[in-house]
Amino acid sequence: MAILLGFIVVLAGFLFIWKNHWIVEYFGRIAWAEEKFSLSGGTFFFWKMFGLLTIFLGFMIMFNLIGGLLLSIFGRAFSNQL
Repeated sequence: MAILLGFIVVLAGFLFIWKNHWIVEYFGRIAWAEEKFSLSGGTFFFWKMFGLLTIFLGFMIMFNLIGGLLLSIFGRAFSNQL
């Protein structure tokens, strides 16, 4: 199940990178990305970086590494120890 879910997430990340022009045409530009990335195509850069992050998370799901990452980040917030 994790392999299938990870593959779907990787595929979604690939589509974010491949079809970023369509995404920008459909949803419009992101003012925050245009301002912070200081590029003429800040929104396109944002969608490509979002796609790379999505692919990375998809591979982590596929190889069952996401649980350890989430536990190391949020483990202390949900532990019963004081």
